[in-house]
Amino acid sequence: MSVIKISKKIVGWEVEQPKTSEELEMAKKEEERNEEIRFLEAEIAQLRNKIEEMSRHEIVTADRSKPLEAYSYKIDASPKDPNAYYVTITNIMHKGRKRVYEIFINTKNPKHHQWLTALTRLATAIMRREENPLFVGEELSEAFDIEGGGYYRKGGVWYKGLADEIGSILTQHIKEVIAYNESAENEDDNINIEEIEVETPFSEENFAGEDSANDDTSSEEVDPEEMELRKLHENAAYCPSCGKKSYLMQGGCGQCTNCAYSTCG
Repeated sequence: MSVIKISKKIVGWEVEQPKTSEELEMAKKEEERNEEIRFLEAEIAQLRNKIEEMSRHEIVTADRSKPLEAYSYKIDASPKDPNAYYVTITNIMHKGRKRVYEIFINTKNPKHHQWLTALTRLATAIMRREENPLFVGEELSEAFDIEGGGYYRKGGVWYKGLADEIGSILTQHIKEVIAYNESAENEDDNINIEEIEVETPFSEENFAGEDSANDDTSSEEVDPEEMELRKLHENAAYCPSCGKKSYLMQGGCGQCTNCAYSTCG
């Protein structure tokens, strides 16, 4: 039996009683709260490490004395918002590769000014540190409006809200930049990109025939079913799941012919 030395003056005492069910329940909840706090602290520590790791990455800067390549995308007014939004994304060439550099969003609607400013500043900071910031657009597309702000766009494309549509634009733009870099690398390896594109199932060469230089072959009648399929995919929208231009409206449901994503389950 251990001896406990009391160095302070005893001002009172009581016999410890067994804890009641309410006290036990409170103690259990307190432990659960402490466990949650420990979990959040661990998550914050991981996030801090990621931020520190990103801060060690090279920060790309642009020569402001030269004009930057920029693309603007218009987000039309929706049933939930009568205002249009204009998303501008700039690119730069860095060490022989194209990179997204910054993003701006302009609108006459002052309601979203604060979070749009925060969003563009954060996204731009990541773009200048990450060569492939594709995850930024993907994360934005996961956001939804808890007030039911989702809407359909032309072609039957469903967006969960404004952040989702901004994320889709950013994702598609970054994918195009990635495709540009891959094409440039293939050209450096003496790979004929034109021949690769001919192999796509809906290219004009495939429907016209294997030898476009042959008048007899190119003048053959095209199968009506193939023409209908081609026309259908020309009107396709970009899939919100895989990002391919293969999202069609069929039977009142949005259906992707590439990844089988569907709005009807």
